[in-house]
Amino acid sequence: MRRSRRRVLGIVAVVLSVVAFWAPSFVAARYTNDVVRSDVAGHPIRGWQFMADAVRSSRKAAAGTEGNARGIAARHWWLSRVQVDSLELVYVEQPFMTIPVPTGGLRRPVDERTVHTNARFIWFVRGHIGARPRQIVGLINFQTGRVVWDILRTRPAGAR
Repeated sequence: MRRSRRRVLGIVAVVLSVVAFWAPSFVAARYTNDVVRSDVAGHPIRGWQFMADAVRSSRKAAAGTEGNARGIAARHWWLSRVQVDSLELVYVEQPFMTIPVPTGGLRRPVDERTVHTNARFIWFVRGHIGARPRQIVGLINFQTGRVVWDILRTRPAGAR
C-alpha cells in the first residue's frame, strides 16, 4: 500500500513538473497571430523567454493596458479616415514583419508594409478606412506607447 502511494505521488509530481515546464509556452501562444507566425507552444524555452520579456516589458509600459492603447489610437487617428475597431496585443520574436493586406484593403508596396522593431510586444490596431474591409491600420509599441507604423503614413523599411 505504501509503495503504491509513493508511486502515485511520484507520477503526480512528474506530471505537475512537465505541466509547469510547458505552461508558459501555452500562455505565449495566446499572444501570437498569423502575421508574426511564432511556434512558441512547441518550445518550452521560448515560453519562458516570453515570460521574461513580459515581466521586463510590463514595467512602466506607456500602452500597458488595452485602455491606454485605445486612447493612443484614438488620439493618433482622430482626424483621419481610419475607424479603429479593435486592438490585439502580440508577442514579437522577430525584428521585422510584413503587414498583410486583405482583398479590397488599402494596398501599400511591400517595403512600406515591412516593419522593423525591437519591441517584444506590439498592439496591432485593426480598423476600416472608408468603405474598405477591416485590416491592420497601425502598430503601437507596448513599452513606449509610440505608433511605430501607420497605414496612412508609411515610409520605406530602411528609413528610421
